Amino acid sequence: MGVNVTLKQLRIFVAVARREHVSHAAAEMSLSQSAVSMALAALEEQLGATLFDRVGKRMVMNQQGNWLLPRAQYVLAQVEAIAGEFGSSGRKMCAIGASTTIADALFPSMSMHLYSVCPDLELYLETGNSSVIIDHLLARRIEIGLVEGVCQHPRILARPWFTDQLLIVAHPAHPLVLQSQETPLSVQQLSHSRWVMREEGSGTRAIFEHVFRTVLASFHIVATLKHVPSIKQLVASGDMLACLSALTVAGEIARGELKVVHMRDVQLERQFFLLQHRQAFYSEIHTELLQWIVQQRM
Repeated sequence: MGVNVTLKQLRIFVAVARREHVSHAAAEMSLSQSAVSMALAALEEQLGATLFDRVGKRMVMNQQGNWLLPRAQYVLAQVEAIAGEFGSSGRKMCAIGASTTIADALFPSMSMHLYSVCPDLELYLETGNSSVIIDHLLARRIEIGLVEGVCQHPRILARPWFTDQLLIVAHPAHPLVLQSQETPLSVQQLSHSRWVMREEGSGTRAIFEHVFRTVLASFHIVATLKHVPSIKQLVASGDMLACLSALTVAGEIARGELKVVHMRDVQLERQFFLLQHRQAFYSEIHTELLQWIVQQRM
């Protein structure tokens, strides 16, 4: 007897794989949790294989699920292409992952462009540090990744995309700000300073620790925070320093809320990368997005 897998079952499988929760996938697809669970159970019965490991309430793809996901996405993308060719108004989706810095700087203009091209698009954005975005891309929860850190995984195609400048910032009255306005500071002159840091795994922190490795042990790390707005607020109200992207502090510097600590003989730059899964199939809307991203210089 043949296997009768339906497109609905494949769509539900892909949604659960991306969201890792039946409830989240059900909300995304405007279905009840029971309908999603029944469709997933029917798919597994049809295939004679379990596709997920149940870890608490999370649905984590196992080896069979990881094998099926790119093939299911390919089938659904082909169906979408057929529907688009014949004027169908079927729903189009695009899942993107971006590190926090890039998402804050790029997502508003990116979404406006995509909606102008495809008004009925459902755009899904996953944010996190570089290592989190790479994990999501490998798990096929997103189709495109934009990160600050280098990725050398053999299943991911990483293209250099944009060079970002990192700045040391502080309250305008911080002694190091005033001192650096006369003469840029050396790395050693930042010894014993107080810092608010990005979390481990972020591209910003990796560059910072490499540049300041000779004096890092002398730094007093007051706080480690994931969210850039919280870092900026803390630095603007105290005697601490932070290393942040010029993209994220341009407004505060323009308003005089933060000032740059000028450095000498320090290369605080990092490369942004555009990531794609080597085995992914990209629909017309994904191709449009990739072309638009490559053209941006933020």
